[in-house]
This record gives sequence, C-alpha cells and structure tokens, in this order.
Amino acid sequence: MEESLFQSASSRFPQSASLFRFCRDVLAIRRGTSRIMDQDVGALLEMDPADCSHWKKGKKHIRSVMAIQTLAERLQCDQSVVSAVATGQMDDTEALLEVKGHGAFELDAGLIESTCKEMQRQHPEYWSRERERAVRTACHLDAAAIQRLVAGIHRECGIEEAPVFLPEIVRVVTKENPGFQFELIPEGRESRPWYRFEMARQLGRLLLRSQAVSMTPGRSGLPVRLQDHLRQVEENTFAMELLAPLRLVRQELARSDAGRDIIDQLAERFWLSRAVMNRRVRGAIVSSSGN
Repeated sequence: MEESLFQSASSRFPQSASLFRFCRDVLAIRRGTSRIMDQDVGALLEMDPADCSHWKKGKKHIRSVMAIQTLAERLQCDQSVVSAVATGQMDDTEALLEVKGHGAFELDAGLIESTCKEMQRQHPEYWSRERERAVRTACHLDAAAIQRLVAGIHRECGIEEAPVFLPEIVRVVTKENPGFQFELIPEGRESRPWYRFEMARQLGRLLLRSQAVSMTPGRSGLPVRLQDHLRQVEENTFAMELLAPLRLVRQELARSDAGRDIIDQLAERFWLSRAVMNRRVRGAIVSSSGN
C-alpha cells in the first residue's frame, strides 16, 4: 500500500502506470499464468528495459493512437477500453472487468452436447431418448418469460427513454424483497457501464429465482457446471432487457447521427459498454428484419 502511494505521488503520468498494470493483468489472462514479467509488458510496444521501467512507474506517457492500436491488437481486446485507460477515463480495475466481460450471453450447444454424452457414459443403465429429451428441455431459455418480467418492471417504473435509471427499479424490486443488497459494487461507481450491467444481473438473479422464471423442470438434476452456465445466460439476458430493451434501442438508432460511430453513440446514451451495446444493436437489427 505504501509503495502504491509512493508511486502515485511520484508518477508524472499515473494513467500510464495504470495502463501498464492493465496490460500485465490482461497478458496473465491470455497466457493463463500470473508469472508476467515487466519485459513481457514492454515487449508489447517493443520497448527496451529502461523505457519499460519508466512506463511502469508512470514516467513515460503512453497515449498515441498507434500505441493504443498496437496494445489492443496484441492484447486482443477492445481498443476503446485501452484508450480509456490510457487517457484516465477508466482505471485498470474497471478495464480488466470489461475485458473479462459478464460471461455467456448465449447457450453453448457444445456444452449441452458434451454434458449429454457424459451423463450417458456415467449412467448408461438410466439413459434413454426420453432422458436425453428431458435434459435438453431443461436447458431451454425462456426469453419470452424474461421479456414479460422486465416489461412489467418498465411499466411500473414508467421507463420510456434511455438511459434506464436503476434507482427507481431498485426501489420497486426491494419493496418486494426487503434486505436485498448489491455485492462488489464500489460506492460511486454505480453509473459506470460494467458495474451498471452487473447490478442489473444481480437484480435478475434475485427475480428469476424468486419468480421461478428460470426454473425449467428437471434443471436441478443437471450437472452444476451446466446449471451455472444456464443461470449466467439468463441473468445476462435479463440485464440486457432491463437496461437496453429493443424498443428503446430502435428508438435511439432512429435518432443516431450517421456521421458518428453508432455503437459509440448508443453506448454513451445507454451507459453501457461497447461490447454489450454492439450485441444489443445486432439484436435490434435482426429482430426488425424478421418482422
């Protein structure tokens, strides 16, 4: 802690030191190891040891367009996230959360298939076509039920435009669920994209469980890994519906400035990350073309 305070006080460019930590942590994720050396981070920009040390200590400014593009490519992450850290708009902790994301947004057909095969291998005497059909039915995502649940919340809160404000929704939800508290949401970060979406996911976890929307018959008998995956997809579906309902996404698309990046515009308008907004815009376009 003392070292951190010392570095902060002596850094000319604290946002560059934050960028260094971000790069180190993303490399650790990509390589599957915590043993990332300083020179591994410096190698991303082909730096010699002296420049790498200056970068780490916040004594070298890293914010050129070329450097940010290079880091995004080599770290395999969104350039806007790297840019936000480099310019001090986002700290390395929040940026790392953005890179990790929120988990699965769609059912993994491969996981369902491999689970069926594993269950058949472990219990061949109980396996049958009916059993397999029951497992696949238990993996069904009732998106329509989630949409109806969210639509009811929006009506009660009078939500008609973006951004969707969470405080009123929280008031309505906690009226029926006294004692509910958010977990791991730092004070003052409630309006930041990643934390906003996580708060919506936690509300979904509460409501989907209490209203049994996600309790498809037979799900409790599935392996824990598959159950966790299904819950994750449902919570993310709930959060997207809550914070960026397609009717509002289409409304904002119609208002968008053709001269600016559409995803950037809508991410700013909905207070959500580019990754989530990109997924939501695709959904709005696909659903409109299907009508």
